[in-house]
Amino acid sequence: MTVRSNDVKRVVTEALSASATLRTLVDGRVFGGFPRDPEDATRDYPCVVVMAQGGVGVSPDGEYQQPVLHVWGFSRRSDGEAGAVYDAVRAVLQYERLASGDATVATRVVCRETMGPVSDWDDVTRAWFAHGRWTAQAIG
Repeated sequence: MTVRSNDVKRVVTEALSASATLRTLVDGRVFGGFPRDPEDATRDYPCVVVMAQGGVGVSPDGEYQQPVLHVWGFSRRSDGEAGAVYDAVRAVLQYERLASGDATVATRVVCRETMGPVSDWDDVTRAWFAHGRWTAQAIG
């Protein structure tokens, strides 16, 4: 089965959404992309955003892939809260075996942080963030 980056992102966002610690911190706000209008003042924070950046096809049939993921923890309150959100993300993802609860998604994923976190203020979203880059080993 060919691994698609959207399936990898889905497995990761499901795992993050299922975390009790992250539910407490972000109240279920785990997104597989940035909002269409990042300046929307009604957007709830803190939140987590996961983006896939392609990756390396390790097997010719596409059954094994190594996509790169970018993960952000956002907060409008403080950089400390953004860091706490990111730390909770790391606890869920780092070297854990992840799989979808949906039987139609056979992709299994193991993530490894390769850079991060980098913390700063984002002028577009008007929020603090902690961002890291991850490599996911995914098999279908």
